[in-house]
Amino acid sequence: MTTRFTRPSPDILRDDQDALEIRTDILIIGGGPAATWAAINAADTAAEHGLSVTLVDKGWCGASGVAATAGVGHWLTPPGAPQRRETFGVKDATGGGLSDWAWTDAFLDETWAQISRLPDMGWNRVQKKQTVPSLDLTGDNPSGVPYFRGPAPDYLRFLRGQVKKRGVLILDHSPATGLLVTDTRDAVAGAHGHQTQANRGWTVHASSVVLATGGTTWRSHSLGGDTNTGDGQLMAAEAGADLAAMEFSNFQGMVPFGTSMDKNGYFIQAEYRTAGGTPITYTDLHYSRVPIIEHSVRGTVYSRFSQFTPDQWGRVRSSMPNFFAVTDKLGIDPFTEFFPIDWVNEGTVRGTGGIRVDDTTCAAGLPGLFVAGDVAARDKITGAATGAGGPNLAWAVASGAWAGRHAARHASGQVRKDTGVHLDSIASARSGDRRSSSPDWGGSPTASGARCFP
Repeated sequence: MTTRFTRPSPDILRDDQDALEIRTDILIIGGGPAATWAAINAADTAAEHGLSVTLVDKGWCGASGVAATAGVGHWLTPPGAPQRRETFGVKDATGGGLSDWAWTDAFLDETWAQISRLPDMGWNRVQKKQTVPSLDLTGDNPSGVPYFRGPAPDYLRFLRGQVKKRGVLILDHSPATGLLVTDTRDAVAGAHGHQTQANRGWTVHASSVVLATGGTTWRSHSLGGDTNTGDGQLMAAEAGADLAAMEFSNFQGMVPFGTSMDKNGYFIQAEYRTAGGTPITYTDLHYSRVPIIEHSVRGTVYSRFSQFTPDQWGRVRSSMPNFFAVTDKLGIDPFTEFFPIDWVNEGTVRGTGGIRVDDTTCAAGLPGLFVAGDVAARDKITGAATGAGGPNLAWAVASGAWAGRHAARHASGQVRKDTGVHLDSIASARSGDRRSSSPDWGGSPTASGARCFP
């Protein structure tokens, strides 16, 4: 028999033309895969304790950020599967031997557990409308391995529906601009921000906050990346969290020349040549793109997706229709024609830098703060190499689930409060911990905030 729990709603303390003020137990900041999986797991855990969950997103939850412009492709292997260790070995070598097997094994276990929930959550109804099956947990297919892939809009729309189904209050177009802390500055107490469409401020008091705001693309205008400003990293750093692996955050994505369409999956095994027609050889673009970049410094490089046979073109197009919408507008057939490419900085979205997490609670900084997805560092998974595609998306699922569950557990032991002060200074102001020797950043939060926040 299924146990049903009461799903309480947040308390609306103020709702007028000037301000919105809410009291909730768990606050999720973000609207992509990590945020929605965090909200789902937070709500499932919170229901056992009679707690409420609220999600705020600077865009429309399920339709903003880099994930909404991509295809779904998770790093998905069942526990104990031989290919898991084999794949890890390749990733570890590519990333300079910096990955952690125990950490990777744990996050892949969690990813498998969460994706395995999809059929019971109703994914089969979505899959029936798709021309190509997107989910196979059995491995009974030509590839011989389980997979979850397909258009991301279907996936994100489905996750948004699951969040709402669990009674989570969603505030769209409501970017967060700062965290709240307790009067004694020893715990997170919520967040504040602005509702762009209502043109009013909002304040949400909460015992736990999950930051799932994505990485930062350094305002490079990569596709979907203009909303990935690094605001979550800044807020976490202000609350005492540490950054990690930021030196691995200069990843360059390939785009058709003159566009921002940086969906690179098909570029990895493509054919390349110089403007003069000289073929460019490479070993593994997952490992290094230096051979292509070196030629780009000297002149324009051209690419062609000749790795696909004509009978595969239809499936390839349906898996990433937005990419081919761009090439169609340019009058290019990327399967048969060479086309010029350029580069765009994808920062910590494709790189591995972010907020450091030390265990599977995904706690960071002050008590009550948790992080998930690209806002967190992923060097334990892929080392110095990119986690683009499968690893990053699997990490979003696992870290979202971990952060959401532990945020709810943390909130279950707290007393609701309607107080809280704005957190306006970097955590070096804290004393008595390992961060107290940090430099005095002075006006850094204000200066950084001006670039991070809308």
